[in-house]
Amino acid sequence: MASWPWIRQEIATQLNMPKASVAKIIRYYKKHGHALVPPRFGRPRMTDVGQGRRFAHESLPTGSAEIEIGKSISRITIREKISETGLQGHSARKKHFLFAKHRKMRLAYAKQYEKMIETDWDEVLLTGDTVVEMYGTTGRVYVERREHEVLTPNCVKPTFNSSHKSVMVWSSICGSGVGPLLICEASVNGEYYRKILVNEDNAPAHTTNKTKKVLRDLNLKALMHPA
Repeated sequence: MASWPWIRQEIATQLNMPKASVAKIIRYYKKHGHALVPPRFGRPRMTDVGQGRRFAHESLPTGSAEIEIGKSISRITIREKISETGLQGHSARKKHFLFAKHRKMRLAYAKQYEKMIETDWDEVLLTGDTVVEMYGTTGRVYVERREHEVLTPNCVKPTFNSSHKSVMVWSSICGSGVGPLLICEASVNGEYYRKILVNEDNAPAHTTNKTKKVLRDLNLKALMHPA
């Protein structure tokens, strides 16, 4: 084999195989003196790399996979092959739904202020509100407990007849530091909002004509933050 006068490209053309494969075989021959691949230990793989990528791309159910490769294959094997491609199952993150107009507004907002330098942002007051759950998260809670501790107070998640308990808070931050944390003691509608806080995110209570008048009276200029 080593005395053949053909170059790698010619060998690849004659054998109808990739040139990289020809080069790999030649290197193996020069190192070991033969081109025979020794038998491997263990059960042969049910699928190859290409089939694993196809499973990941198409998310094939078990029945379709058997048709594709002509072998009986379990769901566990399919999950393993998909995992080898770097895909992992995760719970979807919760984010506010954005229409196309919202995405355009956010892009325009970013471009409008992208050239502002640090000293410019020192003149900006960033505000925001959020809801804090009084008894932890509203999602699933995991605890480590023994079998008989199923109803132990430390191992249960409290529920209430009047839905979950939460409180809305508001605060601000600017170049000189963090503002006070304000607890909203009532439902935030337009009237209550104008009395206690400033927050610009296109929410209905933040964009009423009366709210805009309050901003003008306070000599505040809104950055028109998009939704």
